[in-house]
Amino acid sequence: MIYDPADPERIALPGVPNDPAWASTVTALFLVCGLGLFFGGLVRTFRAARATRHHLR
Repeated sequence: MIYDPADPERIALPGVPNDPAWASTVTALFLVCGLGLFFGGLVRTFRAARATRHHLR
């Protein structure tokens, strides 16, 4: 591991490039979109269940 006390934010292994900024941006984008789809699916499921309950009465 390479550690420079003058620049403590840069920690790297020999032969491994530092994490590019675009990779972090893409990861955050996928996380936000995935959470949106997950919660949208929950809302749709609860609405469908409620509609089914009201229809059966």
